[in-house]
Amino acid sequence: MMKVTTGFRVILCATTALSLGAGIAHAQTPQTTQPLNLNLGSVIATGTAGGGNVAPSATGTAKQAKQLEKLAPNVITVVPASEIKKHPDANIADALNRLPGVAVTSDSGEGQFISIRGMNPDLNGTTFDGIHLTANDQGAPMNGERAPDIAVFPTGIVGGAEVVKSLTPDMDAEGLGGSANILPISLPENGGYMANINVAAGDETLHNKGLFQGSIQLGGSFAIPGLNFANAKPFSVIFAYANYTDSRGIDDVEEAYDDVTETANHNNADLDNLQFRDYQEHRTRQGMYGEFDFNPTAQTGFFFRALRTGYSVDIDKDRLELSNLDASDPTGSNGDFTVDGAKSSLQFTHVKEDVLTDVLELGGHSVIDNTVNVDGTASYTQGSEVEPYDYVTKFKGPKININYDVDNTEYRSYTILNGVDLSDAANYSMPAGDMTDKSELLLDQEWATALNASFANNPFDGSGVAKFGADVRLRSEGDSQQNYENAAAGPDLNLVDGTNQPFNYYNGHYTLPPWVDYSELLPAVPLEGTSADMIAANEAAYQHDSENVYAAYGQETIQFGKVELLGGVRVEDTNGSYGAYQEDSTGTVTGYGTNHQDYINLFPSAQFKYTVDPQLQFRAAYSTAIARPGFTQISSATTVSVGGAPDGDNLVTEGNPNLKPTYVNSFDLTAEYDGDHNAFTINPFYKLFNNYVINTGSYGTYQGQPATFSTFQNISGAFSRGVEIDGQQRFAFLPSPFDGLGIDGNITFVDSNGRSDGPQYKAYQLPETSPISYNATLSYVKGPFDAEVSVNYVSRSLFQVIAAPSDAVYTNPRDWDTFTAARTTVDANLFYTITPRVTAYFQARNLTNSPLEFTQSASAQYPIQREFYDADYIAGVSFKLGS
Repeated sequence: MMKVTTGFRVILCATTALSLGAGIAHAQTPQTTQPLNLNLGSVIATGTAGGGNVAPSATGTAKQAKQLEKLAPNVITVVPASEIKKHPDANIADALNRLPGVAVTSDSGEGQFISIRGMNPDLNGTTFDGIHLTANDQGAPMNGERAPDIAVFPTGIVGGAEVVKSLTPDMDAEGLGGSANILPISLPENGGYMANINVAAGDETLHNKGLFQGSIQLGGSFAIPGLNFANAKPFSVIFAYANYTDSRGIDDVEEAYDDVTETANHNNADLDNLQFRDYQEHRTRQGMYGEFDFNPTAQTGFFFRALRTGYSVDIDKDRLELSNLDASDPTGSNGDFTVDGAKSSLQFTHVKEDVLTDVLELGGHSVIDNTVNVDGTASYTQGSEVEPYDYVTKFKGPKININYDVDNTEYRSYTILNGVDLSDAANYSMPAGDMTDKSELLLDQEWATALNASFANNPFDGSGVAKFGADVRLRSEGDSQQNYENAAAGPDLNLVDGTNQPFNYYNGHYTLPPWVDYSELLPAVPLEGTSADMIAANEAAYQHDSENVYAAYGQETIQFGKVELLGGVRVEDTNGSYGAYQEDSTGTVTGYGTNHQDYINLFPSAQFKYTVDPQLQFRAAYSTAIARPGFTQISSATTVSVGGAPDGDNLVTEGNPNLKPTYVNSFDLTAEYDGDHNAFTINPFYKLFNNYVINTGSYGTYQGQPATFSTFQNISGAFSRGVEIDGQQRFAFLPSPFDGLGIDGNITFVDSNGRSDGPQYKAYQLPETSPISYNATLSYVKGPFDAEVSVNYVSRSLFQVIAAPSDAVYTNPRDWDTFTAARTTVDANLFYTITPRVTAYFQARNLTNSPLEFTQSASAQYPIQREFYDADYIAGVSFKLGS
């Protein structure tokens, strides 16, 4: 690490410019190798000895995407929009989940954040058209506020995606696991216009809620009379709009265990509390994309792109909690317990969230003197999450005598022994003042500019391309919140006033008290001012950060016959400032402070490719990358999420200003075979980390309430190794009608390890790193029919490292950690082509009703959250009206 000065940045830019100039001066001969042109249906992708990432189009096929992977100089995986639309995916995260080495963090029945090769979402890169995306959601698994929630992207505005596994010097160095690049829609290569329309509707069967899905894509090229250019149609426009609206119901049971409970190796699992939660979410996801291009000649062009995509969701949560279930040493054996004097309560939450991503991009390219290719972009990106309100209302319920058992982990059963009806609204009242509201804002903005130049040369008698460039990213991120409460004196409010009827949930196993009617409740319980505690909480949660990255790179690609080499280095100068209020050990705010971190890093990369013949290829790659600590992780801010911990307690997240960036050295080997009717790839990889950041936690109380405390630390000795295997087989050699059958599949094995250096030494797999994940698809494509059944599996993974409570009897430290349980989902799709322009389809999602489940310890005997959604069914029709 080096001390950063303004002078160094000037030198950095100057030397980059000199390198460009020197390179141009020595570019005396044009490139002599023939470019490898691949018509992908909407664009011409060009791979040369110079390499470079290539992009799929809106109409390319899986076979063409495979060819693009072969042309790339580095290890990438490509999926075009034509493959994405074959699956019932609500957003682009669900689509990426089907690729080798990619897993998705899900919530509310759909994907949100992506993990590449087991790396936590905050540790990967995510871009749109190569433009760095900023955070737009505070709900990322490690609370780093770096990973964007890509559930904001409906698939109808996406032209495809690529996942880069080995970074090259001309890319941002962010991405320990890799980098996902979401691609815009492109026009047909034939010069015609584009007019695609899709309309669908369906049913989310858990509570029989309807859904709507629709998109429109329009575009074309044209000339303006009186304006003459070498290109006959120099102007082009694209517009796309997509909407996905649903009202999903979610059934959830959460629980926490007594501090002295025995865990994985024993059967004494008395509960501390048991929570029955029913969620109703109304979500509207909308995306708009527009592009204007001006290409006067084949050598020069300019473009402007604008994207706004996001979702707005209204959420109502009904929570019945049975607590003190471990009071007075509950009696029982073999998982059967009896407790006198347990407590009951109700909590209602009414919240609205608006999550948005905006991108503006201006760019151009030109070929100077038939020798130097120059391109550049200027961009603005903004991610935001706005909570205009978050009402939490608590009602006290009666004391109960209860018998419960924990033998059945899927459905906890209990009996009330003193005759109390927990579904009767008359049993609940809200003490005066026991209602709060919170508004919150996350805003993450980045201005960026980049300039690249490349030219042909002939080093060492090989055909080569040199490329140099520089870029700047100026980022500003901040959180703020305002808390309010009802401080008015008055009588208790009974739940009977302004409620609906009790209802059955969780497949009829439980009956919950009625929902509160907020239209009646809010006028009766006015919210006024803020208490001293809430003012302190607002200050403690506030943070404002700036992070500027200045970069330059140089790389050379050389081809010697069947051998292609790419080598180079990138330098990044990071200037970070992270501001927040600080607290003392009692939670009292002591003042505002700023944490400065300045450092410079070099990121070398070397890629080797050997093409045996058009069908067989081998690769070896070495790449380096960085993951800067998350904004919440590195600031001194403290945020509280009511009920946000996996066991239902309040989640208190505390930053660690002493965190260091994480670095990785990555090694890849690949063997790729692409035959006429089959394709296979095997890709072993190894990653060695320095200063890996993990999320650690402990149990305690915060302002008198049970809480899980979450913070962050660097660990040493972390690594990840594994292998990706990907294959496709078409059975075209079988007799009709079986010649339409095909199998696609991929599987990823990951072995990871890290260790904590605290008083309780632990060695474990890295958080959010699933040892096994796979996708398998059986397809039938013949005539007008295109049918698929697909399976997605993600194995159990460590979610968070938790310190054992001080009074725990059984202190195997691994038994307090939180794990994400394995998930298996099955989807089905049927497409029927009525005419070349009209296709009808039917899709089914999550036929296995796979739950989202967390456990305490790795044992399924100790679930702490288990929510499910049932299957979704969608029917629709698509029209292709373009030329």
